[in-house]
Amino acid sequence: AIPLVLSTSSLFKSFAINNTPPFSNIKKNGSLRIVTWNVGLLNLMATDATIAQTNNAAIFNELKTLNADVICLQEFFTAVVPGTAYDFIDSISKTMGYPYYYFSKDIPYFSNEYFSGNIIFSRYQIIDSSRSVYSDPHSGALLRTTITTGGDTIDIFTSRLRSVNFEYGEYETIANLKKIADPRLSGTRSIIKKLRLGFKERSGQLKLITAELNKSKRPLILTADLNDVPTGYAYATLKQNKNDVWVNKGNGLGRTFKYISPTLRIDCIFVSKDFEVIQTKRIFSIGSDHFGVVADIDIKKMLND
Repeated sequence: AIPLVLSTSSLFKSFAINNTPPFSNIKKNGSLRIVTWNVGLLNLMATDATIAQTNNAAIFNELKTLNADVICLQEFFTAVVPGTAYDFIDSISKTMGYPYYYFSKDIPYFSNEYFSGNIIFSRYQIIDSSRSVYSDPHSGALLRTTITTGGDTIDIFTSRLRSVNFEYGEYETIANLKKIADPRLSGTRSIIKKLRLGFKERSGQLKLITAELNKSKRPLILTADLNDVPTGYAYATLKQNKNDVWVNKGNGLGRTFKYISPTLRIDCIFVSKDFEVIQTKRIFSIGSDHFGVVADIDIKKMLND
């Protein structure tokens, strides 16, 4: 009984229990719909071009159906030469009606004609933006955009924290360990090393993120691929005095990473106390190794005093 009582806080972070109706595609008047999704480099590493096209079409179809006001994508890949076949910024900005966006261009590919990084698309005007770059060896950044809607000004942040970068063979080792089928613990040394390195580098990134969040004097939204679970250090550091939309209005474990374990809810939307969370759901798709998260929040609950 004592361990159960001591685990209560962790259980409520990991498992949401809410009596909420199914997610409605009809958005409440005056609310803001926001999406976060790690889109896995838009299948750049797919072994077959047809598979890549099919998976990317699935991602774009989901985004079009959701009709969000703001879309935050991590591990976004695109050509930066306008009008080319792989100009995925155009595929979302012009085709889906998001005239405003801010792209981080973190990692160059193929003679700097292609880049990957984080991106924020918005239907509302972006009046300010910034990019805070993480220190090497991990290439990445925290993006901030400031939008205006309905007379309110909101800061929106997005990022992807350091991954442990497991390879296929290491996923297989973890599966064997769970089955107690690898008594010699073969292959675990690299796993432990990557876990330690990932934690160390995320700790440095969290200091930068926290400093930038503390600079904001506006209602704010933080979307992120934490590469860490709700009982972990990254989640505890970033949630602080904010609401986690899944805990507020979700149901169940809310797994967002498809591999290893059903408890891996590593993609989150945090909102400051100025917002009321109306509804949320996961975005199920074959398009990425992550499930996305979408939430409607009430932007009428601003601090007006």
